[in-house]
Amino acid sequence: MTTIEDRTRLALHGQADALVVTDGELNRMEEDIMTLLDTRPGGADQARRRRWTWVAAAAAVAVVGAGAALWTNGRESAAPLPASSPTTSATIPFDPALVGLWRYELDGQWLWTFTDDGRVTWFDSAQGMLHGSGELRPVIARNGDTYDVLQQPGNCVVRILVPPPARDSTVIRVVHDECPGGYDAGSEGVFERVSGRAASSPALEPLYPVGVAEPATALTRMAGTWVDPATGTVLALALPSWAGGDAEYLLDDDGDGLVSPDQRGRVTMTPSGAVQPVPAPSTVGTCAPVFTKVVADTAKLTTTAGPGGCFPEGSTTTWISVN
Repeated sequence: MTTIEDRTRLALHGQADALVVTDGELNRMEEDIMTLLDTRPGGADQARRRRWTWVAAAAAVAVVGAGAALWTNGRESAAPLPASSPTTSATIPFDPALVGLWRYELDGQWLWTFTDDGRVTWFDSAQGMLHGSGELRPVIARNGDTYDVLQQPGNCVVRILVPPPARDSTVIRVVHDECPGGYDAGSEGVFERVSGRAASSPALEPLYPVGVAEPATALTRMAGTWVDPATGTVLALALPSWAGGDAEYLLDDDGDGLVSPDQRGRVTMTPSGAVQPVPAPSTVGTCAPVFTKVVADTAKLTTTAGPGGCFPEGSTTTWISVN
């Protein structure tokens, strides 16, 4: 066991001792975190490997309920807060121009979703895209472009200033953070829209550097969150340990995939490298990503569509990495 695996396991048990969970639930959380570590990309791509390890460590903290950081700025995350989940029937929406999927430019693996009913969350993995809807934080007050967001757990409020975007970019600034271990007033980050970008906006750059392009023969080469810049369609693909080697996928083309994906289900990869759907109770939508061939170079995926899928048979799509 590596040092980070050992520290992650100890941290998980240390935090989980205070939670009411079964041994089976704890073991499954452990397995999913270890899957992230075990399936990180290999080879000479050191930059991606360092990011992958950091994602796995962050996932361990998030899954046991530690306070989530608004964005990475070198400070430690807030200490775990008392578990409490108040609800509100009132809807205080964000500016409609903010609704959709965004990423933090300094470390683009963090994606943010603003919903049309006034909720927001952030996540750093495809697994978060697939299952992060339970982490949505509601807006409880608004004054122009300033929003009070209720952190859960903790019942503490973070006040953020989010101006309307210009050319699919905006700066989010912390006005006040009352959460323990929170961020200083004035902390800020630049965010860019991932899905539905205007043609006049700068091209969205891939998160990871270009590696060696080669046919994918395992779903691990496809794991992550990808976007087709031509259409704004997002493809998130994760490999949870319980799936037995299959992958969960999500397809969405209007920025609300976290709460209302267009397609969702499971896929498997044949020995020849073809991607095919697997029937499952959680399947959503009328089609699935069906590919006869996938070529990966770390920064991009190039897929060739097969019959009966969401894309015209024989067509190719180039997806760029965003998470």
